[in-house]
Amino acid sequence: MSLGQNPNIVDGFGNAVKADETGLHITAKPGTTVTINGQAIQVGPATHGPNDYAAVPDLALGDGAGGASILFDSVKAGSIVLTDGAGNIIEFDATSGIEITTGAGGLKLNGVPITPGGGVPNFADNEAVAGVVNGANPTFTLANAPNPLASLLLFIWKALGASIVLVMQAQGAGLDYTIVGNTITMAVPPGNVGPGSSAPRAYYRY
Repeated sequence: MSLGQNPNIVDGFGNAVKADETGLHITAKPGTTVTINGQAIQVGPATHGPNDYAAVPDLALGDGAGGASILFDSVKAGSIVLTDGAGNIIEFDATSGIEITTGAGGLKLNGVPITPGGGVPNFADNEAVAGVVNGANPTFTLANAPNPLASLLLFIWKALGASIVLVMQAQGAGLDYTIVGNTITMAVPPGNVGPGSSAPRAYYRY
């Protein structure tokens, strides 16, 4: 033990506390527990995150009971792993970005369940809906099935005075149209108001 200008305390088992001009340094034997203010902190090695790799973390802070922990590792592009010991893991690194592994409770955003792998939705904008526009045909087909169905905004051409305009249609039973999958059934078949294409126009997610 040295208590000079730079105190250094060593117990002979690999545990040491050193203070110098750069700050306070604690070195602990891997697998041992450091206690701060009565709270046990587990210092590596520790379980890795979903991207397992053959390296001991530079620092692993845990609750000392195999539960929650934070892992820091400079070997894997500065990886940081957060885990609660119950199967929920968030890993940050420069190679893979952010990876989330969920336990039995699943993944939620603001309390709303999220299905992993759902991906980013696609959008259809100003799609010309397929179908014959002749005032008699009520059935039209979209290129894709809207998901959700409520995302569909459907417009038909109508003559208003001397102008031809797009008019939004209401979705639902007893309204302007119904939809099943990607098939639209109009309550009143739209007519060809010409000139040019009179195909209904659609905007939706899928």
